[in-house]
Amino acid sequence: MKKLLIFTDLDGTLLDHHHYDWSPAKPALQRIASMNLPLVFNSSKTIEEMKPFAAALNIHHPIIAENGSVVITEPNYFPSLETTTIYFGCDYAQIINALEELRTKFNFRFCGFNDMSIEELVAHTGLDAENARRAHSRLCSEPLLWQQDEESLALFTEELTHYDLALTRGGRFYHVMRPVDKGQ
Repeated sequence: MKKLLIFTDLDGTLLDHHHYDWSPAKPALQRIASMNLPLVFNSSKTIEEMKPFAAALNIHHPIIAENGSVVITEPNYFPSLETTTIYFGCDYAQIINALEELRTKFNFRFCGFNDMSIEELVAHTGLDAENARRAHSRLCSEPLLWQQDEESLALFTEELTHYDLALTRGGRFYHVMRPVDKGQ
């Protein structure tokens, strides 16, 4: 007999895109729980952003964060794994260093989460301060607001490949990370 496994994005899928409300999905979530089916969160959000949703929904399955850059599990979820964190992306500091080099070399104009204070992040995302702090806790990706034309964006995207990085467009931000994606 085949065992089903359900993956869900959060923003605009499980959660209302504007208010992060999951209550409309409650009947489906109850049905999934009653059938004892694993529900795996898969999002551009950070681990720290997703943990409260998992706790509130009593979900104890793996969490895929930062567009597939990192996966966490509970201890012994996969007995053959010695770790609870699996990285597919590179270290956040490597991304920030590459972005600073590109900014200096090409005078690219963008504003990343690393450039923003918590207050600025609140203003750009609509999150409250606590959730903005969670969004700021990056491990393997850097969301940014692009502040130049499409031609410069194309050059920026090409130059990222020299650092083994890629650019993905999200709902509100571009995301710089290793060439992984949450669909894979």
